[in-house]
Amino acid sequence: MNRQDEGGLGYGAHEQLAQVREQVGILAEQVGRLIDVIACQDARGDCTRLAEEKLEVLETLMWKLHQRQSRLKAGAVDRRKLN
Repeated sequence: MNRQDEGGLGYGAHEQLAQVREQVGILAEQVGRLIDVIACQDARGDCTRLAEEKLEVLETLMWKLHQRQSRLKAGAVDRRKLN
C-alpha cells in the first residue's frame, strides 16, 4: 500500500520536495552573486569569462532541480529519473 501525506505526495516525497526547494534556493543565491560579480567585472573592464562559465553551470543545475521538483509535485516519482 502506498502511503500518502495530506499534500498528495507519496510518503517521503514531501521531505524530498523540501530538500529540492532548499537546494534551488541556495543555487539561486549563488547565481545572484555571480551576476553581481560579472556586472562588477564588466564595469571595470575585467574579463568575465570564468564567472560566466560558472554561471552557466549553476543555471544548468537550477534547471535540473526545477525539473526534479516538477516531477515530485506531479507525484510520479521514478527514482531513476531524479538525478
